[in-house]
Amino acid sequence: MTVQELRKTYPTFEFVSYQHHTTSAGLELRFIYTLSEHQFEHTIILNDISEKHLSQLSTADLETYVFTIGLAEMLNYWKLTASPTIKISAGALSQSQTQWWHKLLIKGMGEYFFVNDIHFNEPDFVTLEAKPRDQNPITTQLSEEKIHKILIPLGGGKDSAVTLELLSQALPNQVAGFMINPLPSAVETLATSTITDTVTVQRKLDPKLLELNQQGYLNGHVPVSSVIAFVSILAARLQGYSHIAISNERSSNEGNVMFCNQEINHQYSKTFEFETDLADYSQKYLPVGTPDYFSFLRPLYELQIAQIFSKFEQYHPVFRSCNRGQKTNSWCGECSKCLFAYIMMVPFLGPEKVATFFGKDLLADLSLYPVAQELLGVGDKKPLECVGTHEETVCAFYLATKQFPQANYPALLKKVADEILFSQENLEERTQTVLKSWNAAHLIPTSLETIVRKALDA
Repeated sequence: MTVQELRKTYPTFEFVSYQHHTTSAGLELRFIYTLSEHQFEHTIILNDISEKHLSQLSTADLETYVFTIGLAEMLNYWKLTASPTIKISAGALSQSQTQWWHKLLIKGMGEYFFVNDIHFNEPDFVTLEAKPRDQNPITTQLSEEKIHKILIPLGGGKDSAVTLELLSQALPNQVAGFMINPLPSAVETLATSTITDTVTVQRKLDPKLLELNQQGYLNGHVPVSSVIAFVSILAARLQGYSHIAISNERSSNEGNVMFCNQEINHQYSKTFEFETDLADYSQKYLPVGTPDYFSFLRPLYELQIAQIFSKFEQYHPVFRSCNRGQKTNSWCGECSKCLFAYIMMVPFLGPEKVATFFGKDLLADLSLYPVAQELLGVGDKKPLECVGTHEETVCAFYLATKQFPQANYPALLKKVADEILFSQENLEERTQTVLKSWNAAHLIPTSLETIVRKALDA
């Protein structure tokens, strides 16, 4: 069926209910969603949570956290049909809360709309209906002076490794790793560090979701970082962590393509806009004592993070950020994520060393030229992946040319240099501007900001 037919056939998506109980594994959360005849059960287990942990929270506070996670997770199933109405029967929302979730849906599902050619800017494209909540309790966040334990979500890439290393050096015995469905690269990153404390979560989508995708129902990217945010907040609260330090950077603020007169950003739920919206939501609608969620690397570009990461040699063999190679814990060497990570590291580690990590010299692979064009801003769009800005990618390729005599550029680098780079002006000045940049728009507590500044200066 077409998008229009699916929306007509399935006019209402419903978040029916949620439940929670402890098992031998930990705290199990279950969410029920329905689409007409289809019912879905979504499961999350926060490992090693006991009744003792739960005794720190009132039942009402725990249910607020669980309901909020269910709201973030529902987009995984709503996307099957893009139903015009989302009925939220599981709990109550104020008008401003409903507006908050509507914004997350519209901006966080931007890539899904683009890929499926869904004109989401049409009037009344989607409406969220919930029982009205009479009062909006205003809570206060922990002050930065009360930092005592920090939870660090890990994905296995260079960014979270930098956050983990810098904070563990500065605050020994005060940080722990956090992983949802732990990837081998994340597990290896944590094992490489000096950190021994770990908080883990198991997350399971209903198998019927994949079955319907295979039957032709809609599929696409969802703002999974918002799910990570709300799950990590509950996990941190139960385990006694005051702060959550995510590793989103300045680069994620740049969008990928224009569609329906709006910027589409694959990384929307990693942006500073979402981070500030989340802080506002936490203050107004989550229980008193909710951990602070902030990005430790927000002031920096990916290129600056790569420069810092180049000093942490112990992590070089284990970091991975290729989505295609997740299951095999490898770099595929063919996608935009691989080429971007490769070109970020070459200026600081040298081409030969980087090639050993990736298993081949990506700068010699001419088949990657269309990917390079998109990364450099001369393609049809920026790749729909977590990659850096066009400007810093230009700077990285420029720095890579300094690693070779001009007569000996590898094939891909030569084509990029001849057709894109060397027709541009002020490359050296632009590169130094990126490497010395500091983005003041961040939520890092003052006492931790110095750590990032020192790493950049070094």
